Amino acid sequence: MAKDSNRLGQRLTRHGYNAKTLAELLDTKPAEICSFLQGNLTPARTQKLQNSLLAIGIPL
Repeated sequence: MAKDSNRLGQRLTRHGYNAKTLAELLDTKPAEICSFLQGNLTPARTQKLQNSLLAIGIPL
């Protein structure tokens, strides 16, 4: 999962979304977004953040 997450982080960065921006959009802490992008969150929390990103229109 880490390789896929790393690509996700790179793709989001290319589209102008860094950890701070995503944290503001998702009402969470930048450290949690970094953990999400590194694949270090629980599967349930990862799924919730992915669903939230999709809900606000950020394609994964």
